[in-house]
Amino acid sequence: MGELVNPYIAGAPVTEARMFFGREDVFEWIQSSITGQYADHILVIHGQRRVGKTSVLKQLGNRLPRRYIPVFFDLQGRTHTTLDRFLWWLAREIVRVLKQDRDIEVPLPDKESFSADLEYFENRFLPDLKPVLGGGTLLLTFDEFDNLEESEVKESLARPLIDHLRRLMGSGGLNFIFSIGSSGRKLENMQAAYTEFFKTALYKKISFLNEEQTRSLITRPVEGILEYDKPAVKRIHKIAGGHPYFTQLTCHELFARCQRTDQRHIRESDIEAVLDDVVERGTVNLKFVWDEASDIEKWSLAALAQMEGKADNRALADTLKKQHVRFSESDLTSCLLHLREKDILTPENRFVIHLLRLWLEKNRSIEQVREELTEVNPIANRYIEIGLEFKDSRLYDKAVESFQQALAVAKDNIQAQVNIALVYMDQKAYDKAIIEFEKALIIDDEDVAARAGLCEAHRLWAIRQCKRDARRKPCNPISACWRSTPSTPKRASAWRS
Repeated sequence: MGELVNPYIAGAPVTEARMFFGREDVFEWIQSSITGQYADHILVIHGQRRVGKTSVLKQLGNRLPRRYIPVFFDLQGRTHTTLDRFLWWLAREIVRVLKQDRDIEVPLPDKESFSADLEYFENRFLPDLKPVLGGGTLLLTFDEFDNLEESEVKESLARPLIDHLRRLMGSGGLNFIFSIGSSGRKLENMQAAYTEFFKTALYKKISFLNEEQTRSLITRPVEGILEYDKPAVKRIHKIAGGHPYFTQLTCHELFARCQRTDQRHIRESDIEAVLDDVVERGTVNLKFVWDEASDIEKWSLAALAQMEGKADNRALADTLKKQHVRFSESDLTSCLLHLREKDILTPENRFVIHLLRLWLEKNRSIEQVREELTEVNPIANRYIEIGLEFKDSRLYDKAVESFQQALAVAKDNIQAQVNIALVYMDQKAYDKAIIEFEKALIIDDEDVAARAGLCEAHRLWAIRQCKRDARRKPCNPISACWRSTPSTPKRASAWRS
């Protein structure tokens, strides 16, 4: 098998019709939308990264009636420019497609004409095309349209371009399809920023393949070469969740394994053998989900990846509380709803793509998330440094003041709070130290220094009480401590430790 070319396409858009599977519902929706009562409306397809939006646009020429002439235009790398140059690029691409796909000769547009007149594309170039199209319809498809959301191009290109396209809506012989990613809040942000443009748009979410479509994607490219067991096909569908990219990536690794071993039959055990390689090769796209997640989403994803069995909202909330994550019930509800809308979690809080869970288990443990999300406040750190200098010099009042200033800019700074308690310990003001250690344990009841300090403060305070009472009756420091200090969960927990 070593001489055979790996047929699975992991990453690049699928341009060959024979390697494209599924999406019949999407093409039916597109055709009915551009031919029916909504023919003058723009169409928007949206979905996760690498889910196949670009491949859908690339396949339109193979799926639509011939009178539609799809012109694919990728905005990636083409947004840092001016409107006149962008429209010139678009016009050149239209000319190229007409020549290549329909053998229609159109003169290349003159760049200076677009620079001299911003209306040239609308008033001269498009009208001049109509006679040569023979009643055909140009279908302009803009991929990665959300690249216009980059802050540095909003004013220079995004707004003038969208205003220009809006004027073209409803023009005879012209339709539009826009591809927008669903990661983060891109779709919502664009809808909010350009309400007039998108208010009449029709939307279609590009989601994952069903089991039958996944089976075709897995088996048909290698018919007569490899054979998959049924359990192996089911396992691939489960770990990739029907995501086309991760399905192709898994199969690509399996084919490469077969080339090395010269085997022709793939079993479920073979899939387990390549999982680590699949996760490693898919890291860029798996990490993309993480990078676009909010803080509460990151905490939730990391926690769910490590939770076995029960993963309902209550169990997740309990886990997060044990990790001292601060959130409200509405925060968590909104977070989970957003992750489900993005096809990351199921309604039962399971991972749609099992590979994402494997990546999280390996790369984003709760401890790693805590380290990533714990912000280092340089101002608070400087106040702590000053406070420690005052403490070493026995300038206790100034030390406490510095630590309090640190807490003013970082209220959950456990180091500052513990140091206030330690200042009182140095002054043998054990009653005040107890209060400050208690405050520290409210911030983090697992903090070792706070737990040990609270226990020591109680012990020394109790010894002092015993000495005061020694002339009246024998005294046990431990019992004196328990009799004389407030009974709180923090105190009991610290003493048990």
